[in-house]
Amino acid sequence: KKGGLKVHMLVDAHADIATFARISEAKSHDKNFMQYLNLPKHSMIVFDKAYNYYLQFANWTTQEINFVCRLKDNAVYEVIEELFKQSLPDNQKGVLKEEHIHLKYKEDNQEKTICLRKVTYRDEYGFVYEFITNNFLISTEEVAFLYKKRWNIETLFKKLKQNFQLHFFYSETENGIKTQVWCTLIAQLLMIVLKIK
Repeated sequence: KKGGLKVHMLVDAHADIATFARISEAKSHDKNFMQYLNLPKHSMIVFDKAYNYYLQFANWTTQEINFVCRLKDNAVYEVIEELFKQSLPDNQKGVLKEEHIHLKYKEDNQEKTICLRKVTYRDEYGFVYEFITNNFLISTEEVAFLYKKRWNIETLFKKLKQNFQLHFFYSETENGIKTQVWCTLIAQLLMIVLKIK
């Protein structure tokens, strides 16, 4: 028989260690993880587009918490103002466009709007990304740089999978599987402490 689980994790970009983790069943939507985060004012959180949740974006903006993520491919938004646009040679990376956009979301059965900043960026491999953020102070290049830092979580998961046997579980019960995942995370922290010493 088959089953699945998701490990949602908040990683400190400076220390490259998990600061918060939550295990959920595989069928639960990724955005539900956001409600469990307790972030201080002026935090900068970076995440993948699977975690897009406009109501949460509005709440963070009110709480002065900043974020950078990718815009979903099917997102419906209104361009309020185009601030910057340029064409680059095919082999050159850089910012292609910057816009102020409005996204609609629902709260208490009322339709509301959040104003965000959209940055279109082409990387060194020619891939074009659309980032959104509620921070209007940092540069467009910093927006792209911050999102690139999100890759650290992928390398952390790669290390976990390579160093620990997470492809095989010793138990079929929910608590047994969760215990094995938590033990893996604790062992990873201990390895980091040993490395630092």
